[in-house]
Parts: sequence; C-alpha cells; structure tokens
Amino acid sequence: MQVGAQLYIYQQRSAAELGRPFEEALRQVLAEVHEAGYAGVELPLDVVGTSQAVASTGDLLSVHDLQVASVYANAKLHAGNPAETVWTLLEQMAEVKYLGVRTLVVNPLPERGRVKTEDELTEQARWLDQLGSQLQGRGLNLALHFHAPELRDDGRELWIDLDRTTRANLSLCLDVDWAWRGGIDPRRILDRYADRVVELHVRDAKGGKWVQALGEGDYDYDPIIRRLESADFDGWVYVELADEPGMVWTRSTKDNLKRSRGWVRERFGA
Repeated sequence: MQVGAQLYIYQQRSAAELGRPFEEALRQVLAEVHEAGYAGVELPLDVVGTSQAVASTGDLLSVHDLQVASVYANAKLHAGNPAETVWTLLEQMAEVKYLGVRTLVVNPLPERGRVKTEDELTEQARWLDQLGSQLQGRGLNLALHFHAPELRDDGRELWIDLDRTTRANLSLCLDVDWAWRGGIDPRRILDRYADRVVELHVRDAKGGKWVQALGEGDYDYDPIIRRLESADFDGWVYVELADEPGMVWTRSTKDNLKRSRGWVRERFGA
C-alpha cells in the first residue's frame, strides 16, 4: 500500500495560498507534497495530458521524488459524442504513460438537476467498458470514480456502471467521503465490489461539512480499513482534502497534508 496526495485542494486554494494558479505553482505544490511525506500524487489529466506538459512535469516529479501512478478526468459518456471523448482520453493517456501513469480515474459527468435515463446509463456503461478495454490493450487501467449525484436512488448509477461492465475493463476508485455523503455505506460497495477497488480517496467531515485534515471529523474509518484488509487491498490511498463554502482555514494546505499523512500512517499502517 502506498500513500499519495490528490491535488484537488491545491487547484482550489493555490491562488489564495501560493499567489499563483495551480498550473503555474506546480513546482511549489510538488515540493510541499514531498515535504509532507507522500510517495506520489494524482494529477488532473487535462493539466498533464500533452507532450510538453509531460516533459516539464516529469522533471518536477523527479526532483521531488514523487510517483504519479494515476491521473483523474471527468468524461461525458452517456450522451453527446462519447466516441470523441474516448479518443481524446486515449490520446492523453498515451502521453502521460511516459510519466509512469498506469491508471486513468474517470468520473462520468452527471446531468444537472436530473438522473440519467436507463438508455443513457446503458450507453455510459458500454463506453466505460470500451474505454477500459482500449486502455487494457495499451497496458493501462481504468478506474471508476463517483460523487453524490451518481448515488441517488440508492446508488442506481454506480451499480449499473459496475454491473454492466467487466472486472477486467473497469476497476473502482472508492471515494469513502462521497459514498457517505451520497447516503451509501462504503461497506455496501466493498461487499459487492471489493475485488475491483484499486485505490481510495479519503477525506473527513464533521456535521456534514468537510474539515481541514483527516482525523478531525466524525467519520469512523476503522470498519472500512478492516474490510479492505480482509480483501487484501494493496493499492494507493490518496488523501484528497477539499474546500467548500463555510469552511474556515486556520492552517496551510501543506500543514493539513502533514497532519493527514500522520493519520493515514497511524490508521492504515502505511
């Protein structure tokens, strides 16, 4: 098991804390992640998915001794032009493969204000399976991510995505916080699909609001950790801190990452 930092929090707070947009502050961001004790990062694919970005990012990763085993992307696969979306993702993954990336974590975009139809979900699952198959043929993997909208109606969209795809073509990034927020106990997901989980996103909340660092909220991770141990989970655990309206930040992101890294070490033993 290895521990990395998902960099969404820096995308949110880089301008406020570092005085520059995320893309321009990447050197300092990676330095802070390294100093906080992490082995790797999960980067947004749209930031690193070109040959020029791969060259510059590769140099920075090497300087700060960080791996990038996975990248994250949103994708509309239920409508519009899924074939073009898939082709773009494959082109970008062909570039980032040279950074050592082996997994694309993809979040199918929701429809604003409504759930997807049965036909839309059938189409989405078909394209997820095709994308995963194409990546497998290139020595890469696809992992499904989700947010709260996909968990409406007792997890309907999540179950369809997984039930209508094959294990070989679609793995799972279990975002423990979004599962709880969406009303689905993460243990239910593990009961059905523990064999597909290749990475975790972990965060904490108190009274329904995110907190600055892991270990400062209400979530009880112990049952999740026990389930993962029984399933012999040996993937990446990514600390994914995040900002939302109403939060008060009293420490730097670097400090919060350090505190969260200590909590993962204590609870996961990694």
